[in-house]
Amino acid sequence: MWCNHSFKPAEGETVGAKTYYATNGNVVTGDNKWVEFKANDVITWLNLPVGTYFVEEDEDGAEVENYTLTVSYSDEEGIEVKVLSEGGDAPETTVNNTYDQHKGSLIVKKSVTVLPAGAEIDQIKWKIAVKDDVGNYYKMTGEIVTGDAIWNEIGADESLTFKNLPVGTYTVEEDKDDAKVEGFTLTVTGEGEVEVAYDDGSNADFKPETAEIVNTYKKDLGSLTVTKTVVPPMTGAEKLEGKTFRIAVVTVSGEGEDAVTTYYDTDGKPGDEVWVTLSPNTDGLYDAE
Repeated sequence: MWCNHSFKPAEGETVGAKTYYATNGNVVTGDNKWVEFKANDVITWLNLPVGTYFVEEDEDGAEVENYTLTVSYSDEEGIEVKVLSEGGDAPETTVNNTYDQHKGSLIVKKSVTVLPAGAEIDQIKWKIAVKDDVGNYYKMTGEIVTGDAIWNEIGADESLTFKNLPVGTYTVEEDKDDAKVEGFTLTVTGEGEVEVAYDDGSNADFKPETAEIVNTYKKDLGSLTVTKTVVPPMTGAEKLEGKTFRIAVVTVSGEGEDAVTTYYDTDGKPGDEVWVTLSPNTDGLYDAE
């Protein structure tokens, strides 16, 4: 911290005229007027002419990036310096610096896509976390948290707003183990670094940073080959010539009255009731129509 004293103008002198003093009582000018302070330092100025003095701080030099500085003085009206009696104490004054950290907000959105069209998953909630560049995780209210408390639940097409975050770089991440769904391949995009900025009110169009986490679930697909053969009876085989058959490939989910049957065509598309017609070919087998 830098600090200096200035002599208060006598009555009748030009208002604003100042005389600066070094700690040994010599008059100084320019940058020599500043005396370096550290937090909680105590420095004494000696050999000052009696009179009224003020303390000033180099507030530009005291500023810290991403903080708002407020400087206050314990003796706004000045300090009287008098001739000390033997054993007397010099007057004391205090300069107080208050640093208010700049904070901002971060919006996290959630999107979910399930492929192919018509496929469904049971997952309805996901877990996301926000951490700063040194690894601290934050609640949505801005407090630092640890353990399982780092996770925040979010649903599809929902958004969460993290407030009172110190400005800087943050990483948005998802609990991908929790997001996995059996029978689907999961791809997560949108995780990574974002910058949280401070709204000082000077920009009417200012908006908080937004991160969007997108989960794409692609149903695991396989193939099923159904072979149809017919063993004709020893007599009457001619009755089976040209005979067609219908088969269906289905899945059943749930039990009892809650059971749901889903039919699939040969392209794997689900439907309410899909039958595939099999017609005989010249090899004695049947082709799907």
